[in-house]
Amino acid sequence: MPSPRAAAPRPLRPAVVVLSAMLLGAAAPGADLAGQSPERTLPRAGTSGLAFTLPYGADVGIGLRRLLSGDRSLGLGVNLGYGRVELERDGGTPREERTRLSVSVEPDLRFYRRRAGPVLPFVAVAARAGFEHASGGSEGWSLGTSVGMGAEWLAAERVSIAGSIGLGVNLAWSEEDDRRATSLSVGTSHSRLSLILYF
Repeated sequence: MPSPRAAAPRPLRPAVVVLSAMLLGAAAPGADLAGQSPERTLPRAGTSGLAFTLPYGADVGIGLRRLLSGDRSLGLGVNLGYGRVELERDGGTPREERTRLSVSVEPDLRFYRRRAGPVLPFVAVAARAGFEHASGGSEGWSLGTSVGMGAEWLAAERVSIAGSIGLGVNLAWSEEDDRRATSLSVGTSHSRLSLILYF
């Protein structure tokens, strides 16, 4: 039975670098980022926004966000993924390459520390449900939840860029050739950067 090939260590994602810089900027309430006025604020409660996940590889995402009262916002995102997975049979050979398709739904709730910018730190609680199908008949489901911190940069009037990083728990199970496998993992998690257009 084919088994997933061990993934090579990934270089630090640009999104993590950008998010770290945003969090450092958020630590200084009076900071002026990219020449923007620190008086810029989130739109009023009741405002909605359309969020686009900045592409990473072949994965794309789109979602909706709603600003609530009490310095909170609620979001719902849908992510679609496409790629190729290299498998190898027990013993190391022969190798096999399969096409992977995935979809996930991710609601999240953010608690902002303040509404005045230009960089707004927040605490985020999120959940995730995903499905993945690979050519050859293998399928997998996953459920996860995470909590962490992030920042939203008010780049312009009703335009922002946001991301978060934290700790997550993920439960996954898969099925292939009438064989089933289940796994539970705990580790760091981070959202990709997203562009939000409020209207």
